[in-house]
Parts: sequence; C-alpha cells; structure tokens
Amino acid sequence: MNSIPFSKNLVGVGVAIALAAGSIACSDGTSTTESRDQSSDVRTMNGDSALSSVVQARLAREALIESADIQVTSANGVVTLRGAVDSADAKSAAESAANSVEGVSRVDNQLIASRTSERMNTGRQDDNQRSAGQQAASDALITTKVKSMLLADSVSQGMDISVETRDGIVSLEGSLDNQDDIEHVSDIARDVEGVLDVDAVRLTVARQY
Repeated sequence: MNSIPFSKNLVGVGVAIALAAGSIACSDGTSTTESRDQSSDVRTMNGDSALSSVVQARLAREALIESADIQVTSANGVVTLRGAVDSADAKSAAESAANSVEGVSRVDNQLIASRTSERMNTGRQDDNQRSAGQQAASDALITTKVKSMLLADSVSQGMDISVETRDGIVSLEGSLDNQDDIEHVSDIARDVEGVLDVDAVRLTVARQY
C-alpha cells in the first residue's frame, strides 16, 4: 500500500484554504465596491432632496414671493424653479434667494410673471376693459413683431424657432447652437413692446456632431 507523507497532506490543505480565502476576498471586494456605489447614489439623492427643502424654506421667507406657488427641484447642485409669481421683481427675488443657499451651484429660473401684476407695474389697461378679441389681436401682433425681430437678428436668422403668444406671454421653441444664443433670443423677444414675459423652456441646445 502506498502512503502519502503527512507533510504533503498539510501542503494540500494549505493550498485549498488559500484558494478559498482568495475567492471570499474577491467576493467581498466586489460587494464592497457595489455597496459604496449604491451608498454614493443614495447620498446624492438625499443631498438633492435636502437642498430643495432648504431652498423652499428660504423662498418662504421672501416677502415678494412668500405666497407664490413655486416648485423647487435640484440635481447635482443645479436648482430649478417652476411656477408663477406676481411680478418680474418677484421672479428676480426668487432667483436671488435660491442662489444665496449654500450648495447651490446654479439656478434655472423658469418662473413666469403673472399678467395682472405686470400690467399694474406698467400702468397698462385693466384686464376687464379688454375683450377676448382685443387680446387675441394683441397677441397676434406681438407674435408678428417677435418673428420679425428674430428674422432680422444675425444669431437667430435662419433658425427654425416657433413663436406663440398668449395673454402677452411669448413661448419660444426650437434649437440653437448654445446656451448664450438661447438667452440672446429670449432677450430679443422680451424687448418687444407688449411682451410681459418669455417662456423659453422649449428652446434647446442642438446636438453637436
């Protein structure tokens, strides 16, 4: 009968234990990495939620906008404001308040100033004195003026930009080369007589190939 030396048996057992330990270590390492990634995602989501809450609380302390219905969302430090406020001053105040919160890197202000307060600030005729037909005619004239200004501008000339006006609020839709162009086009529309506010949410930056 052949016998295997005891020392060789020990070597074999040692190798088996080492392989098993290595396998467990690899498994634990992978699990730890995945756990860390998941924890990082959770911290990011919690951070965005907390930042939105802090901004919301800060807005509630602003006299101009304390009663306004403003929706606040945040993603990676960028805070987006949506809703309606009473005036252009209130819209600016909301943006300034959000920017003052620690952790906010940028504010995307999509708030719309209401028609009534704007007319009060500019001394325009009260809504009750204007018929639906007059308002529609005024909106059509504003749309025509905005389109003419965009066609004459060197940046927006040739761009396919849709213009609609309702109750003095101009909505723009289309694609431009960059964010600066979007702001430029929005300013052009805003400067047209009769325009109360500009909704540029549907203006996007075109993909670069």
